[in-house]
Amino acid sequence: MAHGDGMFRLLRTNVLSGRPGRRPVLIAALVLVAGMALSAAAGQWTHLALASGAQSRFDTTASHAATQIERRFASYAQVLVGLRALFASGEVSRDAFHRFTEALALKDQFPGFQVLNFAPYVPAAAKQTFEKALQQDPSWPAPHRFAIHPPGARDDYHPFTLIEPQAGNTHLLGKDIAAAPHVRTALAVARDTGKLTTSGKLIQVQGPRKHVGLALRLPVYRPGAATDSLSQRRAAYIGSVGAGFEVAEMLSSLPGVPPAWRVRLFEGGPEPIVAQAGGDPANSSDRLVFDSAASGAGGSPLAAQGSFRRVQSFTLGDRVWDVEVSAPAAEVLQAHEQWLPQAVLAAGIVVALLLSGMVLLLGMLVQTRSHPSA
Repeated sequence: MAHGDGMFRLLRTNVLSGRPGRRPVLIAALVLVAGMALSAAAGQWTHLALASGAQSRFDTTASHAATQIERRFASYAQVLVGLRALFASGEVSRDAFHRFTEALALKDQFPGFQVLNFAPYVPAAAKQTFEKALQQDPSWPAPHRFAIHPPGARDDYHPFTLIEPQAGNTHLLGKDIAAAPHVRTALAVARDTGKLTTSGKLIQVQGPRKHVGLALRLPVYRPGAATDSLSQRRAAYIGSVGAGFEVAEMLSSLPGVPPAWRVRLFEGGPEPIVAQAGGDPANSSDRLVFDSAASGAGGSPLAAQGSFRRVQSFTLGDRVWDVEVSAPAAEVLQAHEQWLPQAVLAAGIVVALLLSGMVLLLGMLVQTRSHPSA
C-alpha cells in the first residue's frame, strides 16, 4: 500500500503540478501522437489499397459492358451487310426479300429489331414512271395503291418499296425518307462514302410502348459497277437498305453486369461527348439513347452519382457512341472492404493508447526508484 500511495503522489506531483518528472509524460505523449499518426496512415493505406482493387474490378466489368454493347451494335449492322449482298445478284423480288428476313429469325436472334427495308433512289424525272410501274405490280400488297409521299417536288426521292415484317408496316410503303433534311444528308453521306450511316437523329416513338429507336442505313450499288471513286459511287447508286430497332429491348440484357449498376448510352455525334467542350455525357440528356434505370433493365437512378463511374466510346458508321457505367460504392465494395480501413484505424489507436500508457508507467516506476518519496 505504501508503494501504491507513493506512485499516486508522484503522479500527482509530476503530472498535475508540472514539477520535475514531466519527461515520462512527454515521452508517452510522443508515443501516443506517433501511434495515432501511424494508425491513420495505416487506415488510409488500407482504404486506398482496397479502393484500388475495387476500382480495378469495376473498370473490368464496365469495360466488358461497353464491349458487349459495341459488339451488339456491330452484329446488328452486319445484318444490313448481308441484306445489301442480296442485291448483288440483281433485282430483288418482294418474295425473295421476305424469305431472306424470315431466315434471319430477327425476333429471336436480334432482340429489338423492328423493321428491315429497301428504299430505291428515284430521280425526279423518273417519279411518275416509277409510281406507275409499282401500281401495276401484281405482288404489291393490297389494298394499298403505291404513291410516293409526302407530296411535293424534290430533286429525288427515296421511298420504301420493300419492308419486313409487312404486318403493321404497310402504311410506310411509299414514304420518302429523304423528305426529312437530316435523313437526306445522311443518305448523301452513305452514297458518297459507301459506309454505314445513321439518320443523325434519335427516333422518339410515341404510343403505348414509348421508346427510343435508331435507324441504320447502308448504300446499295448497281451489281458489277465500279465504286472506287466518288463519281463512280454516285453513278452506281441505286438506293439503300435500312434497319430500325428499339434500343431498350436490344440492350435489355447485359450478362455480367450487376442489376444495381447503371448503364447509359449516348449518341455522341461525329466525336465523343467526352472530347467536346464541357463534354460530360451526364450533361447531354438530349443525346441519351438508353438508360437501364429508366428502361426497367435495372440500375439505380442514383448510380451515376456514385463513387464508381467509367465512360468508354466506340465508333459505328459515321458517329461515336459513349457508354457510361456507374455504380454506388456499396454495390462495388465487398463487405470487408467497407469496414476494414476503420478497423485498422481503431486497432491502431488502441495499440497506441496501450503503448503510451506502458511508457508512462515505466517512466514513473523508474523515477520512483530513482527518487523515493519521503
